[in-house]
Amino acid sequence: MKVAVISDIHSNLDGLKWALSDAQGRGVDQIIFLGDYITDGYQDNEVLDLVKAHGDIQISGNRERIFATFDFDNIPVNMEPIAWTYANLTQANRNYIRTLPQVEEIKLGTYRVLIVHGDGFEHYSSIEKAFDDLMTSYDFDVCLFGHSHDAKNYYYRAKHFINPGSVGIPITQEGYQYKIVTFHPKLTIATYNKQTHHNLSAVAEAYQQSRYYRDNPLWASLILRNIITSEDFGPKFWKCFHEITTSYDYLNLTDQWQLTFALYNKRHSKLKYRCISR
Repeated sequence: MKVAVISDIHSNLDGLKWALSDAQGRGVDQIIFLGDYITDGYQDNEVLDLVKAHGDIQISGNRERIFATFDFDNIPVNMEPIAWTYANLTQANRNYIRTLPQVEEIKLGTYRVLIVHGDGFEHYSSIEKAFDDLMTSYDFDVCLFGHSHDAKNYYYRAKHFINPGSVGIPITQEGYQYKIVTFHPKLTIATYNKQTHHNLSAVAEAYQQSRYYRDNPLWASLILRNIITSEDFGPKFWKCFHEITTSYDYLNLTDQWQLTFALYNKRHSKLKYRCISR
């Protein structure tokens, strides 16, 4: 039983097509998707259509679940790109993401497998604490999880925790990544990646020409910088946001958001890759 595990596509059709083709060429029996199929890019519908067509198991990520509680009557500036994604989904795909489960528990070979997205792990003091919490709620031998875009395997308290990485944007230094887990006759884990540096100029150009970039220039410029540099902007950017909202709590969110980009550019961006401002 060979299972491809794919996560965190974030609207990147190119990365998803590569992973599907590569996995099928390696003779996988099933494909499991771990969520975060949409947002940050411009090919959400195409990605969801492929996930539906090829996924034997599909769960939601935080990017799909956000719409269950999204207030479309009061959209703050930092959530405008999220609202853009939902507005551009087909009705069929809006309905589809509402049906996705958050958790699946299945049996593969002799292994009990827990499938989760992994959002919330970052709030624990260590990832092992997050694993401990899962073990108090579920009975499993193997846990498949994503969210962090970090392709790692953990063996903790006689259980396997497997993160396949990401085939989406933001793009990591390793390029696109997914894993194949073989559950029979014994458990084996293999990571497959595609270096993207050879075609990043084409990816960046297509992204910059997209409607998503045109309609969400500030946030999209941050994603574009990642495509060009492969630097993980997340922790640094959100640290800047926390500093700005703490230091300038008297300002409205729109002004705080603009100042965050200004601070991030000052600290971390070379002039060539600075995020644009409006």
